[in-house]
Amino acid sequence: RASRGEMAGFAELGLCAELQRSVEDSGWLLPTPVQQEAIPLILGGGDVLAAAETGSGKTGAFALPVLQVTHEALRAQTARNMERSEGTESPSCPHILPGYTDSGGSYGSRNGFAADCDPLLCVEADGLHCSCEAGNRWAGGRSQVGVRTGTHHFEVEQLSDGILRLGWATFNAKLLLGTDSFGFGYGGTAKKSNGNQFYDFGETFGQGDTLGCTLDRENMTISYAKNGRPLGVAFKLPAKLAHTTLYPVICLKACRVRVNLGNSSFLAIPAGARAVVDAESYPSLSADGGSADSDLDAHRLPTAVIIEPARDLCEQVYECVQEFIRHFRQPPLRAGLFVGGADGAAQRRQLKQGVDVVCGTPGKLFDLASAGALRLNRVLFFVLDEADRLLDTGCLETILKLRQMMPSLGRGGARLQTLLFSATLHTPEVKALSARITERPTLVDLKGKDALPETVHHALVRADAAADARAAAADVPTDGVHRDDAFDPCSKTKESLSEGTKRLKP
Repeated sequence: RASRGEMAGFAELGLCAELQRSVEDSGWLLPTPVQQEAIPLILGGGDVLAAAETGSGKTGAFALPVLQVTHEALRAQTARNMERSEGTESPSCPHILPGYTDSGGSYGSRNGFAADCDPLLCVEADGLHCSCEAGNRWAGGRSQVGVRTGTHHFEVEQLSDGILRLGWATFNAKLLLGTDSFGFGYGGTAKKSNGNQFYDFGETFGQGDTLGCTLDRENMTISYAKNGRPLGVAFKLPAKLAHTTLYPVICLKACRVRVNLGNSSFLAIPAGARAVVDAESYPSLSADGGSADSDLDAHRLPTAVIIEPARDLCEQVYECVQEFIRHFRQPPLRAGLFVGGADGAAQRRQLKQGVDVVCGTPGKLFDLASAGALRLNRVLFFVLDEADRLLDTGCLETILKLRQMMPSLGRGGARLQTLLFSATLHTPEVKALSARITERPTLVDLKGKDALPETVHHALVRADAAADARAAAADVPTDGVHRDDAFDPCSKTKESLSEGTKRLKP
């Protein structure tokens, strides 16, 4: 059992008490060199590249700080959700700006866009006035009120210049509306979009215009109107979404808008349609960060994604993570293992129930993300372990596609941290990957470039037992592997050629 003095080594790295207890339970005495270097850097918030061999303690080097930050983020989010549910949320809470209230009281903040939005989207206290100041970045937000049945309508008034895109999406869809198969949007450039495919629709709109958007669940259509004038049906929904709740979504670039979900009079509403707030299902986000609605695909979305090149390595890292998180309480952390050859339905159920830390192989994670089961828009840590082996197995494109599904900024404005651990950092392939997915990384290289001392000389000796008569020499000692085989120097059998090659070796 480690002594108090020995455990001080991990405390000095900045690890919390829960992780120190886990380390002690594992029988670790002092941090290894890679842990001593990498843990403070990761806790400090930057990208890290580390050269570390198997057995050097590299799993602890990245997992311990990642789990600590993940738990801190989960605790903060849980506290905010509890405040929101109790109506005691501070105006300084991220994404909610003070200074706007209406006759609806806390209505807007409860049913608006503050709970599920990009860091760049500013949402005022009513939850319905939203803006994005960035001129070169989109910022999206999703309402907490979803629609599963009936025909429901909402409106968005564009209050400034810039670009607005509005529509409907599932809970798992990207907030960049229309760039995946689960979101359907129409924008001010007279384009509709779904699955990142853009087509001409309607007409352009801008400051001063009010756009209406109607979801008809019976006919499976989404239609739009501009200033009360119908523009027609833009989308026919696929059958796979027939029983999936859809949510109003807005996406802004250098734009300010006011959303009306039905808390005030509409400019115009189609016959037979009702306001979004009158929907029969009210799957608002619950206090634990999830939803009471059974068809939502996630409760707690992953904060950390750890990728390994093989199933056995995934299982080893997952077991380590489970050991490390055992002392976390209020709330406990949840980890999941996602590899090929396992029960896919069980994996999807686990993601639906909520996972904080994902351990998996690239192909499996990409399949889950592409199907909408794994949502990556709140990831804070992207960890590539054994990066050289990942590249050797042809996973580069899959890794880059997964990275594109993650935000550059996480919830609360935290920047995505990329951690790359490899046996070597000096191959052209690893350097190229680092240049594409990291930003000003700190290098932890306790190994250096592979090099040979000047006193070592290389020599090449060709040995061809089939052509060299010296292979028949009987007085050359070998390892005796073929002592019981029939050796014939004129024969081309595998045994004869193997024995002849051994005799030719200097």
